[in-house]
Amino acid sequence: MTRFLAKTAVTGAFLGLFVSACRPAGRLPSSTGPVRVSRPLTNDGSWILKASSVESPELGPKQAADGDPTTRWSSEFQDHQWWQVDFGSPQVVEGIAIQWEDAYARDYRVSVSAGGHEWITLFARTNWNGGSDVATFEPVTTRLVRIDCLRRATQWGFSIYEVRFNSFEPARPDAFASSGSGEFAPRFAIDGDRRTRWSSNFSDDEWWAVDFGRSRKICGLNIFWETAFGEKYTVDISDDGRKWQTVYRVNEGDGNTDRLFFGPVSTRYLRIRGIQRGTGWGYSIWELDVLEPPRCPRAWASDEISGHPARHAVDGLTSTWWQSSGPAEYLVVELPSVTELGGVEILWGPVWPKHYAVSVSRDLANWIRVAARRNGNGGRDLIYFRRKSARAVRIEGLSPGGTTGCAVARVELKSGEEQAEPLKEYQALAADRPRGMFPRWLLREQEYWTITGIPADPEETLLGETGCVEPRKGSFCIQPFVRWGGTLYTWADVAREVGLYDGFLPLPWVQWKLPGGELLIRPVSVGEPGRSATLVQYRLSTPAAQPVDAELILALRPIQLNPVWQRGGFSPIRKAELQADTNALQVRVNGSEAVRAVPSPAFAWARGLDAGEVCDAILSRRYDCNAEASDPQGRVSIAFVWSIALSRESPLEVTIALPLHGPEGTPFGEMVGEFDQVRRREAGRW
Repeated sequence: MTRFLAKTAVTGAFLGLFVSACRPAGRLPSSTGPVRVSRPLTNDGSWILKASSVESPELGPKQAADGDPTTRWSSEFQDHQWWQVDFGSPQVVEGIAIQWEDAYARDYRVSVSAGGHEWITLFARTNWNGGSDVATFEPVTTRLVRIDCLRRATQWGFSIYEVRFNSFEPARPDAFASSGSGEFAPRFAIDGDRRTRWSSNFSDDEWWAVDFGRSRKICGLNIFWETAFGEKYTVDISDDGRKWQTVYRVNEGDGNTDRLFFGPVSTRYLRIRGIQRGTGWGYSIWELDVLEPPRCPRAWASDEISGHPARHAVDGLTSTWWQSSGPAEYLVVELPSVTELGGVEILWGPVWPKHYAVSVSRDLANWIRVAARRNGNGGRDLIYFRRKSARAVRIEGLSPGGTTGCAVARVELKSGEEQAEPLKEYQALAADRPRGMFPRWLLREQEYWTITGIPADPEETLLGETGCVEPRKGSFCIQPFVRWGGTLYTWADVAREVGLYDGFLPLPWVQWKLPGGELLIRPVSVGEPGRSATLVQYRLSTPAAQPVDAELILALRPIQLNPVWQRGGFSPIRKAELQADTNALQVRVNGSEAVRAVPSPAFAWARGLDAGEVCDAILSRRYDCNAEASDPQGRVSIAFVWSIALSRESPLEVTIALPLHGPEGTPFGEMVGEFDQVRRREAGRW
């Protein structure tokens, strides 16, 4: 099948290593492009390098003219500093290339002198944005060149990786890949045109790589995926193209734009190695943007303990982390410029705050809270919010509860097109929690299902192979769990059997085989067309005479059993209300009765996602008692727990009624009848 793909044109240039200089003001005319006429000047060790100050001995002025792009000169943290080279003899200079570090000059000028007494300004910059600057001008014979750094762009001093004279042509990057040719050749991922793309063969084990031509310091990537994205992949570096080192690993990629931070690291080769595709196609990239100083993010915190500085949160490694001494602290990740953000992924370290908030800012002074989480349990949190223009993100502990201190191993920012969608949050939760805690399609696995209903009624109920129930088209689903002798069992932990009444009638069943027992799930629809309901019986039993402590647990979530690729997905629950007596529990969803359960459970509660997902309470066995919950985004879930000392003589039988057309006229009286008789009667109608 041919895919039709809309393409958006975005101007840009790969890496932005060198920018064309504006016509500079000064006493000498200048050209505007990196055209080399005179020979490049190379430091053979005879140049005399000086500076007004140094931050530390290892960051001296010689480091800015040693031919190594990974070393640098850095001044003290004051304005009005300078760096100077004495060639030792007059040389012809017609251009200069300056590679600034993060601590660049907002305003600066470049001057020349024959003897160090009288200086002529070649060009000046005001409100400069950092990065690499290239300026060419009419050839001038000079012995000394000085860069006067007038105004800082940061709170640090001034810092330069490398200064080169008469040598401007950057090495042209060469892209290559495991597959892809013609209009999908590797070079199209770095051509600066987001109307073209690289695309691989349709297999998992594919890769794309680039040879920069020389060693470069890089600190991150923006990967603009086409529809065929990588769900699991690594970012690798190499000095020789043969021995590779992984600097970043993605295990739950979701397409669109991936913003990855690491290092900084120096490398000549960069590779994206696919492990698992996110679609049935291969891997395809519209454009790859490599981040270099000064486009690296900065991280700082209100507090940090020795050995765990804030920068570890953006170094790409999961084995290092920032850590504070107390949980009520904050971490800030600052970007070099304002960008559109739609979410943040937080990988917590060994300790985490119980409650925390995420805020964004354009100016580092005014902050907007975009998300808050309660009852955190560490691990990985993926938070989406409405698209915001921001330069910084702050993660802030809100209370002294939880564990001691706060630790963040990695922060990954989500682009603006990945803004808040509840379904994405549930997909992230499913990927992070133990397998079986959510419907399996949230793990991108297909679940097979069948239907039950009554003749001539358009509404039907779905029963999945795992035992999940979707009452009617487009509604929530109900997922079962069993705690048996203290051990929690999900659909992923048990052997299952499925079947139909008499082998062919639309009265299905699902059986879980437990250690020493079983759970049988049997739905049956009752009533008349337009006034029907589905009854579902959950029967937990054991052949053993010796009692075993057991619990039947049901989780009702705003997620359909039907996956998004079968027109299912999210089914918002904005409000839930629970009312119980000694005989039954009634549940109202979005203002209408949606569930009635007999007998009443021992525990039942509703909560919004911001208060914690119900599966976390199930896992920890910390049951709640909230009789009402609301959430404007529709992320309310409900849980029910029935407890019993189970034995051969005392099975647990729970029946729930699910109105298919609203509560009016629903035959709730059928719930108290003998369930097998009801099923036999309804089988006769077919």
